[in-house]
Amino acid sequence: MNKLSLIVCTVLSIALFTGCKKEMAVHDGVVSITDPTKSMEVAFEDVATNIRIVPLISDEPIDQLSSRIKCYGSTAVIRSSSLYSLYVFEDGKLVGTLNKAGRGHGEYSLIKDFVYSPTRKVIYVISLGGSTVMAYSVPDMSFIGSFDTGSFSVFAEHDDSTLIAKFNYEGNNGIYYVDAQNGKVKGKVKDIIGLDALMNEDMFYYSPQHRILSEYGAVNTISELPAEIGAEPKVLLSYDFGKYGIPSDYDEISDRDLEVLLDFMHYIADHRETMVTDMIYTYANSEYTSLWYTLNLKKYYLRVTGDDMTVYSGFRASGISDPFLPNGMTDDGFVRIIQGTTESVFNSQERSEFSSELETAMNNQNLNNPVLVYYSIK
Repeated sequence: MNKLSLIVCTVLSIALFTGCKKEMAVHDGVVSITDPTKSMEVAFEDVATNIRIVPLISDEPIDQLSSRIKCYGSTAVIRSSSLYSLYVFEDGKLVGTLNKAGRGHGEYSLIKDFVYSPTRKVIYVISLGGSTVMAYSVPDMSFIGSFDTGSFSVFAEHDDSTLIAKFNYEGNNGIYYVDAQNGKVKGKVKDIIGLDALMNEDMFYYSPQHRILSEYGAVNTISELPAEIGAEPKVLLSYDFGKYGIPSDYDEISDRDLEVLLDFMHYIADHRETMVTDMIYTYANSEYTSLWYTLNLKKYYLRVTGDDMTVYSGFRASGISDPFLPNGMTDDGFVRIIQGTTESVFNSQERSEFSSELETAMNNQNLNNPVLVYYSIK
């Protein structure tokens, strides 16, 4: 490599990893992201690391999968797009299928949400419109019991014997610890009011190894919960999106105040192109806190490291038609489901080493099964 080429490569590398960092306005401990539209457009191959392509293997065809995937180490649990079934894969191989849609004993209507306990080998399911958590053993998928929840909106596993859930208990909206076997409340994380009680975010990010709690409003909060039930959460990051966020006037909105609720819905409709939504896939470690958000249908990746903020967008992969965005989280990154034909996934552009490997994996799949792509962002 000549001297000029070396200089150009060095400049481009610096621009990629420092050019997207923005100054943060901090007021009273709240990080204000004043212009969330500003970002560094990046190629997937330039920021993705630890990429692993895992073809899904089964003896029989798999139903069309939805984008609802939850990963637990080497185990991936994926819901079908029909909401009737769950598929459990271990290192890419199908080891169990839950398909008990119905109205009889041990059956559900449609799967609204699910949680898997890798230690206990149990899947918990909530039906759409239902109020009962049903438990099934893995891999045989035998029905092993159920308990009434009242109104779980979202839930996750806190430890081997405890679930954490957002619901109304004895007239109080809150986040509670619940016994995983009988549904009895073991303790309360905190009361919730206003927008946070209305916004039923998915707890993709919460696990016994990654006890991260996200709360939403005019000011959003990311906290870490101690393993000990009843211990105080530790706030990791409080942030807002300035004029692109939700006005504080709606912070204490109630689902019982129909007039204000309708006004809020009209506000969202009127500002759908200029309001940040879908703060998901929250991750935190000792170095940084990150999440994905949506603005005017465009996805952004935000990472806050000390006094620095990095925002990425784009995530185009060479030869692949759609942006390469995540469908779920892993212990240290993300996962995307690739399904369909190669003609529907790829375009005529030149392939990179990654996209060539993915295309080969898809072409080699029996039964036209999907492929999972695991990755982290560097």
